[in-house]
Amino acid sequence: MTDFIERITSFDSRDVLRHGDEIMYHTHAHPTAEITLLLEGKGFYTAGSQKIDVYKGDLLLIPPRLKHGFACTLAWDVKSLHLFTEKLPSYCHFLFSRICENMIVHVSLCKDELVRANSAIRQVEKACKLSSNSSLAVDLKRNGIETLLLLALSKFKSQMSVQEEEKTVTFEDVLQKIHQTFTQSIKIKELADQFYLSESMFRKKFKERTGVTPKQYIIQLRINEAKHLLEHTDRPVEFILSEVGFSSSSRFHEAFLKRTCMTPLEWRNSNIKINKENSRRKQK
Repeated sequence: MTDFIERITSFDSRDVLRHGDEIMYHTHAHPTAEITLLLEGKGFYTAGSQKIDVYKGDLLLIPPRLKHGFACTLAWDVKSLHLFTEKLPSYCHFLFSRICENMIVHVSLCKDELVRANSAIRQVEKACKLSSNSSLAVDLKRNGIETLLLLALSKFKSQMSVQEEEKTVTFEDVLQKIHQTFTQSIKIKELADQFYLSESMFRKKFKERTGVTPKQYIIQLRINEAKHLLEHTDRPVEFILSEVGFSSSSRFHEAFLKRTCMTPLEWRNSNIKINKENSRRKQK
């Protein structure tokens, strides 16, 4: 089945320097998003008008198709995840898009955070060695990437100016709350109360910002997550509908059919067929 991780790369420039080769400035772009962790050394990244000095413990998020360059000035050890953002689990996709738009995002981790980030990447590496349609593999990859993105978000928010944070915190926190809890029973009034808004004002502001009602937004998140599980795991449909937050089979099938024009099983079988055909083409 199609994976949301294209590849994981490691680069230790100390091996290059031992052989006397010169570390050159390298510029490129790729269709995948990138999460890069600098474990040792220092250097710099560039993208457009950005020039970022990087050091041990720095975490970088690079959006897909962004032309960027990098070089090390002191031998470094780097690990990078290359991700298909459109195939990421819903919450991971939300976190990445919230932090990273059209520029490199750079945060500096403390010693304990660096250990957590490195452990998360190792967890993803181990998961990639398991069967691609294993539920355990999918969950391990999701948890590892989520850990990295939450670390980046936490540090990114702390680096924002108070003024910028005040402009976005209310609505952004609402969205994060929804993305964290959409698989559970969510009452719109409770969300509105939590963020000190009347229910009618909450609904109005939410639709102004997203173009849909809170209920429609939550249902779409649940359908997206169901599609992800249908494609990447072999879990039964009845298990999936409960896992993504639907309370009844009829509501799930009705919502799924309305948004995809297919039943869940039809959608799963169709995507399995497409993925197999794509895999055959690549092998040729």
